[in-house]
Amino acid sequence: MAQSEGSGRARVATAAQRDWYASARLQAGRSPVPVAQALVRDVAGAVLLVRPAYKDGWILPGGMAERGEGLVAAARRELLEETGLSREPGRELVHEVVDAFSDPALPLEVAVFDCGLVLPGERIVIPTDELLDWALLPPAEAVARIADYEGGRLARALAGAPPIP
Repeated sequence: MAQSEGSGRARVATAAQRDWYASARLQAGRSPVPVAQALVRDVAGAVLLVRPAYKDGWILPGGMAERGEGLVAAARRELLEETGLSREPGRELVHEVVDAFSDPALPLEVAVFDCGLVLPGERIVIPTDELLDWALLPPAEAVARIADYEGGRLARALAGAPPIP
């Protein structure tokens, strides 16, 4: 069995988590379920995170690709929906297949894209029915605050990201 990054031990998803995955796989039309995330930083290098209403912790903006949608298009759409920022995703920083809920029967294909900078004075608007908050955090704090199963992915994305001009 595969291991979870955070716990070091594999587990079986709950019935609710398996139901979510089945719905996600149906929506995406394929398995592993494709997920795109956007790495956005400010001019000081702080990382944009969002706090979802539907699960604990902080995450990078992003979400599942819809049926027939590629990962780049999903990153663009999700970033706009979750932050109001319109960006063309740049270089793919991380691409991996991971176990949703640490259950190897529920694979996710996750890609993190460099989506540029939040400029001074630029407004971030979150959908309050889906997200509770957003924050720009220094990289080390962002890695520490992000949901435990995603911390390693964020650290790898930051290591591969281009320098801030």
